Amino acid sequence: MAIKFTRSDDLDKMFEEFATLPKIEKIEFPDEKEKKIKKEKKIKKEQKAKKS
Repeated sequence: MAIKFTRSDDLDKMFEEFATLPKIEKIEFPDEKEKKIKKEKKIKKEQKAKKS
């Protein structure tokens, strides 16, 4: 996307309004151990369903 401007434009104000993302206060990364546990539980659940 092209941005056109002239010398009379207030560039600081233009760029502030152009692309602002919401500020993220806290980022949580999933724990690898928790992923493995959930995966194992899911597999066990599927195996029980197949046996029934």
